[in-house]
Amino acid sequence: GHDLWAACRAHIGEQIPAAIRRAGYDLDLLDDDVLPAVDPAAHPVVILPRVARLPAAAEAWLDRVRAAGGTVLAVDSPAYPAGIPVSMGADEYDDGELIDHATLSMVGAAGAETTGGGADGGGDGPLASALRDILPPPLRLSGDGGQVGTVRRRLADGALHLLVNTGPTRRTLEVAPRTPCAALRLLDPAGGQEHALPVEGGEIELHPYQALLVLAADEEAAEAAPPALSVEERDPLRLDGPWTLTREGEGPRSVTLPYLLHGTDAADLRPLLLETEVEIDESAARGPLVLDLGEGTALPPTGGGSGYRALLEPPLREIAAVLVDGEEAGLLWRPPYCLDLTGRLRAGTTRLGLRIHGTTAAAAARKDNAEAAAAQVAAAHAAYGERFQQQELERMLDGVATGLGAVPVLRRSDG
Repeated sequence: GHDLWAACRAHIGEQIPAAIRRAGYDLDLLDDDVLPAVDPAAHPVVILPRVARLPAAAEAWLDRVRAAGGTVLAVDSPAYPAGIPVSMGADEYDDGELIDHATLSMVGAAGAETTGGGADGGGDGPLASALRDILPPPLRLSGDGGQVGTVRRRLADGALHLLVNTGPTRRTLEVAPRTPCAALRLLDPAGGQEHALPVEGGEIELHPYQALLVLAADEEAAEAAPPALSVEERDPLRLDGPWTLTREGEGPRSVTLPYLLHGTDAADLRPLLLETEVEIDESAARGPLVLDLGEGTALPPTGGGSGYRALLEPPLREIAAVLVDGEEAGLLWRPPYCLDLTGRLRAGTTRLGLRIHGTTAAAAARKDNAEAAAAQVAAAHAAYGERFQQQELERMLDGVATGLGAVPVLRRSDG
């Protein structure tokens, strides 16, 4: 069948969609065949992406867009001289690389930190500037470093904005809706929390690769969202231990954090149980109390290859069940590696545990599993011919680890 994704990449490239996304806009892809069914007044801005030849019917439709008050941006498109010319230069992205068009902001963000903006100008290139001169984005962002992608969905009574931090560092940014609204809410779909923002906009924080929602409502909700909690934070309590490690079939022993098992040592799938005692006073016990495993370390872009990886060395490898006096209080597995323990830790001494599970990828490198896999490959070759070869098996354990790579802290307030 026809691969629309590949066809769009071949014709448009990566640079133009990335510039649109990073500037904070949504986009629809239209071709000549659908233009008769599209109202020229429906889109205030139309972008021609490097068009050298233009059918007469398409040119007439663009003329009607302009007559209806819209704007046509001709990006390196001499075929339509009536449009506003925009020069983008050559597309520096390799169309052979796998890039997800659902999160095109990732494309430009990959070089934003190291190259001063990437090929599309880091969200401030000529196309972004031309768009902003015509129409501000639905949700204006400042302080995002070109690494926060946005997608808007119109609702019957407002608009819902998805914000995704596509980079490995925490971002504190300002958001402001283009049009006035009656209520503005920040929603965390992962944890279910929400709080109100000023209707004109406000500050939000996005952890590495975190996604949040901003809801701009035309009417105030019957039940108002609580404002963001503001507390006077005391110095965090560093949980240096002593820590004990217990595994199935082994007795407890003392360990020092950070504690990580690498390579073949990580192939043991038995979970690690790390435990320590925490002592807090009555003021801290009233909360808020948040267990924080840390942010991890950003990694340099690897470049090339038809694949992805998160450019983050996380503090936790890979999943931890948090235990308070032996009872499970929650799971940690992705940024932010934080868990609210308010009301769970009592004044005095509490036993805090982390039951850590690694990835099963390391187990595939064990001799018994590797031999079984090799036998299956040989059987497939015998039955169907040698249609594939397993590649880079020697790198199977690269980057694999199990354990805790940082010393946790307990963030507390003055109650």
